[in-house]
Amino acid sequence: MPTNTQTRHQKRIAALRARKVSLMNNSKWARLFDTLWRSAGLQYAQAKPLTSDQLYDIELEIYSDQHRGYTSDYIAGPIALVEIEYIIIPLPETICRETLATALAKSGQYDTEWLTGSLKIYGYR
Repeated sequence: MPTNTQTRHQKRIAALRARKVSLMNNSKWARLFDTLWRSAGLQYAQAKPLTSDQLYDIELEIYSDQHRGYTSDYIAGPIALVEIEYIIIPLPETICRETLATALAKSGQYDTEWLTGSLKIYGYR
């Protein structure tokens, strides 16, 4: 049974999600993480959750088989994929942006923004 704090948190997430357009789901995040790993060897990113203005360092992988809707931030524990507003992936100079863009296009439709030295992928707009 959820506690009052958990219920308030869930209501806050639901209200924030209702005001934005969802572009991703757990399966798309998992496919994206897999594509970033297989095509460019990218393992880490920074995630901005809906509930915070802070960026969290995350691994570009699913937390575990038992927790398929989560990824790890190393410190505070799992982050729910459905709560990620966007991720920023630092791109080493050795990565070919065209190759990565092609791999992403083959993998699915993602709302991306190519920045100097990084790639931003949105979960909500």
